[in-house]
Amino acid sequence: MLSEKISYADTAENISKSISHSDKLYKELITKVHPDLFEEDIKTHATELSSKITKNKKNYNELLKLKIEVEDFLQIKK
Repeated sequence: MLSEKISYADTAENISKSISHSDKLYKELITKVHPDLFEEDIKTHATELSSKITKNKKNYNELLKLKIEVEDFLQIKK
């Protein structure tokens, strides 16, 4: 029963944050990994990341996870 309350609280918090913060984070991430910014050798990876970001456009928690992937990708690119 307690786990259900925690899960519900987490879900409610994600919904709340998704509504208020996801658009800003989405724009931040999608502009960093837009495939047109990269050369052919890494464009495929950028396209995959862009697709994941777009798929989770309204899910703040998933966008936070993807932010780590984006940062890792940009480090590799350098």
